[in-house]
Amino acid sequence: MTAPACPDCGHTMSPLPVHHLRNNRPGRPSPARPEQWFACGDGCGRVAYRRSDDGPLVPMSRLTGPGGLCPYCGEEDESVISRPRERDGRWEWWDVCLACGTGTPCRRPDPPEWR
Repeated sequence: MTAPACPDCGHTMSPLPVHHLRNNRPGRPSPARPEQWFACGDGCGRVAYRRSDDGPLVPMSRLTGPGGLCPYCGEEDESVISRPRERDGRWEWWDVCLACGTGTPCRRPDPPEWR
């Protein structure tokens, strides 16, 4: 896996292991999420993923404060979201907890702040 350049600052991103920790059977290793996750540690701190080595890099925004609390594992500031988009008068985005690996599609009247 080749580490991509950060879409915001151009620094080389580092692989970020994200595993499914919820509903895992005891004694079995936690399976990794199917996407390749990366974090920009030397520059701006952006988190992004791609579905394959040659797939496009999709930037995610880290949520902070009450919105950053994972409703599944309780970790603070570990939730990241895709860029919200409007569809049929509502906003939708993908929310992923980097601590427990839970991904949830969200759809609400008002979008969260995307940075």
